[in-house]
Amino acid sequence: MSSNATAGFVPANIESRLAGEATFPAAIQDCKAAVRWLRANAARYHLDPARIGAVGGSAGGHLCGLLATSSQLEQLEGGGGNPEQPSAIQAAVIMAGTMDLTTTEALERATIDPRHRLITFMGGTWKQAEQNYIDASPNRHIDAKTPPLCFMDGEFDRPGERYVETTRKLDALQIEYESHLIKNAPHPFWAVDPFFQPALEHVRAFFKKHLQAEPS
Repeated sequence: MSSNATAGFVPANIESRLAGEATFPAAIQDCKAAVRWLRANAARYHLDPARIGAVGGSAGGHLCGLLATSSQLEQLEGGGGNPEQPSAIQAAVIMAGTMDLTTTEALERATIDPRHRLITFMGGTWKQAEQNYIDASPNRHIDAKTPPLCFMDGEFDRPGERYVETTRKLDALQIEYESHLIKNAPHPFWAVDPFFQPALEHVRAFFKKHLQAEPS
């Protein structure tokens, strides 16, 4: 934490309920509650409430994408306290995160998954919980208020596939984004060396550009 604080950022590790604990939208409501708590306690911890970013990988990347795009969706706020505070963030780093759970590919993969993880998370199949799949898809909520986004993928994961539709929408709205490929990296590159460090450098540079205030 000290190195990041020295670099001008204060990290806050948050937790959210997993599919086995609670179905959607519990996980994103937990994330939004955490953002609201940070804003409510900004003075106490010497934070800038107007400059909050999020970073996550895989399922966490999906939640970061949803956190960045869904500030207008009241049904995802939940009752986690500090309702007077907004849950919007000002930048997000999405590492190998799903941006649309309503595509044919996503629904087919959910059906053949022997553990039915997505179906459990959504509280049912597409026919049983259609609105949950829509609400949980960041691509469905991109609008002019979406903050700058940073995408990262491992070279041996699915580079160039996940964010095609996302970047098309961002381009149409002239929302700034950047994409990075982590060389020779598998899916969970953010958790292991030697891939952690280059990923961290991209995160730092992106947040420095979009979250740090200009020197006075």
